[in-house]
Amino acid sequence: MAASPQYKIYQGSDYLGSLKRPSDAAALLSVLGPGSSVRLGHAKRDTLHAVTEENQETYDLLRVETKLALIAECICIGEKNLKKSWEGQR
Repeated sequence: MAASPQYKIYQGSDYLGSLKRPSDAAALLSVLGPGSSVRLGHAKRDTLHAVTEENQETYDLLRVETKLALIAECICIGEKNLKKSWEGQR
């Protein structure tokens, strides 16, 4: 079974949809521009990257793609470790 999309795309507070790959999320943010963001969940606290007027001028697609992929990988590793430690307590 395929994994569900984890990168939630927002324009302001409007949810636009989800994508599976960080490269797709980064590309979409570059098109949407300021006010857009990508989150790993639907809460604002889950924001991985937000495009602002300040960072729009120097938007580096590869940098954002790498950042999203690394954060997602760290979260996956953290979830696996958390699951192992929780299972050990049963």
